[in-house]
Amino acid sequence: MKRLLLGLSLAVAGLGCSDATGPAELNGVYEYRATDSSGTALLIGQLDLTFHDDSTMTGSWMIGWAPDADQNTQVGPQVGEGTLMGLLAADGVVLDLNPNVADDNVFLSGAFDLQTLPPGLVGDWTHSTLLGPVAAGHFTATAMPLPD
Repeated sequence: MKRLLLGLSLAVAGLGCSDATGPAELNGVYEYRATDSSGTALLIGQLDLTFHDDSTMTGSWMIGWAPDADQNTQVGPQVGEGTLMGLLAADGVVLDLNPNVADDNVFLSGAFDLQTLPPGLVGDWTHSTLLGPVAAGHFTATAMPLPD
């Protein structure tokens, strides 16, 4: 677990922040959808992301089961709500949905797709414990429109 966290942190920290889109433009609420590795819908919810000038990210999440999802599927502690922390790099982000937990975490690792409107984040989720990764799948997070 510590090796995974250290590896993710070093990989992202060494890349720097993208010049194309500043962090402030990426702040907002994102619709979150997670699938298993074969693409079967598992989870839906929201990520509220705040990007900071030092390439860190903070925010909150609220996620529940998708309609008709097998609720016995191993997804780790990403059902419910909580706070998140992460890092923004030139090629994407790494988010920890359980930053105050050392042995039962869900990590989101992905890249921004800024060519589509609304912009979104596409990548993989991993549930990791002291034993290492125990479950994984894919996710999308699409920027939700700002209220009028």
